[in-house]
Amino acid sequence: MNKLLDLIYNSNLLYIIRIIIAIICGFAIGFERDYKNKNAGTKTHGIVALGACLCMILSAYGFPNYQGDPNRMAAQVVSGIGFLGAGIIFVRRDKNISGLTTAAGIWTTAIISMAIGAGMILLGILCTLLVISLQWFLSKLKFKFFEHSEEIVYINTLNKDFDFEGFVNLLEDNNIEILHLETDKLNINETYMQLIVNLPYAFSKWDLNKLLMDFTGVKSTKI
Repeated sequence: MNKLLDLIYNSNLLYIIRIIIAIICGFAIGFERDYKNKNAGTKTHGIVALGACLCMILSAYGFPNYQGDPNRMAAQVVSGIGFLGAGIIFVRRDKNISGLTTAAGIWTTAIISMAIGAGMILLGILCTLLVISLQWFLSKLKFKFFEHSEEIVYINTLNKDFDFEGFVNLLEDNNIEILHLETDKLNINETYMQLIVNLPYAFSKWDLNKLLMDFTGVKSTKI
């Protein structure tokens, strides 16, 4: 038994096992991203895990007679993955930033794989479970103090009584963000408006309807 363990420890089989475990951990993290239709999924996370783990193995064990610091190779993985993550982050048309969680997940996957490559297998597996928990379960929880909901609003206004600037100020004063606005003059007396608004938490569509109907010049609303 001891000879078998020595054979495993002194052969490449030990490194191969670490690489396989790192790939599995990468697949597990990437699967959650695939499930949510994100840009980087199982393939990307798996390849990153393989590369980071192999780089760590080379750094730690590949140059036993090297007099310098072979761990400098592993240090470049952390910064190198940053460039990959930067390609995933982009700003959408509504000025919201997308891809931050996925980029952070790829970066963390690389570090987890480095830990596995260094022999800290249980630590790597534990951190994998923690990442999946953060990405999956916490996204299911609604942080109500920060939650917003989008609503489409249709409004008919009376031109002579409606104050457009005052209307916009009313929405801003109630922390209602206007994402999109279109107007169409129906006749000399009435104007049709279509808005897409972002409602803050605890502000329901019924609250919005009452707020709009109480504003001078609003004839009718539909949400």
